[in-house]
Amino acid sequence: MRLVKEKNLMCIFNADYYPMTYNYCVKKLSYVAINFSGKDKKDFKAFLHSVCGENDFFRSPVIKSINGDVTDDLHLTVLYGFNNPSEKEDIEKYINKIKLENLEIEGIKFLPGYRGLYKVLVLSVKDSESKLLKLHEELKKNFSFDEEVQHENFIPHVTLAYLKKDVSESEISKRFEKFSAKVSGVLHPVGIELIGW
Repeated sequence: MRLVKEKNLMCIFNADYYPMTYNYCVKKLSYVAINFSGKDKKDFKAFLHSVCGENDFFRSPVIKSINGDVTDDLHLTVLYGFNNPSEKEDIEKYINKIKLENLEIEGIKFLPGYRGLYKVLVLSVKDSESKLLKLHEELKKNFSFDEEVQHENFIPHVTLAYLKKDVSESEISKRFEKFSAKVSGVLHPVGIELIGW
């Protein structure tokens, strides 16, 4: 494994695991995230461990955040990629004015992981009035961020886990429908914060 450091950039290269050279980089960027209640974390952890065994979780040997069950850090990223630390105070003032409301869960989805090495199990969050999208766009309009790390479309979601690629999606989906009714299909935000600087 080779580690390359430059100003605001750290690149990790593992020829066996990620057959890329300098392209697999982790930039030193910050993000705004909505955090959820301890009860939400506990409930989703219990669900996850009722449908997945320890051997179902994928853990990256390269990226520490891709680490199996991530329900202890349950959050919704509103915007990733802030790249100007001098704006930290202004971003914090801006987000501290935001009034948070409960978020309705639409369901679960399985997203493909990097090059199909794993799956990402996420909660899909309803944004019927586009409040989350508007917040995302306002942050982009008012603050500096790295365009290269942005997805084409903002899709509100909460990551629950990184799973091995052969884990059965249908069984987890079936059991989630029953579980969702028990928790009334709602997430309870407890705060919003800037993470990373």
